[in-house]
Amino acid sequence: MTGRKAYEVVAKRWKRGWELHVAGAGVTQSRNLLDAEGMVRDHVAALTGAPRTRSTS
Repeated sequence: MTGRKAYEVVAKRWKRGWELHVAGAGVTQSRNLLDAEGMVRDHVAALTGAPRTRSTS
């Protein structure tokens, strides 16, 4: 077990990109889906004070 928390994210298209609805952590935005994971990781890290993690996939 890694001790990391998983967050469910729903991406919703809008005029200027994507809204990224992070369950239990609010909403952030990304211009494209290629940058979405990094934006969510930065958003969660900013809210929790935890260090930003890298993708394991």
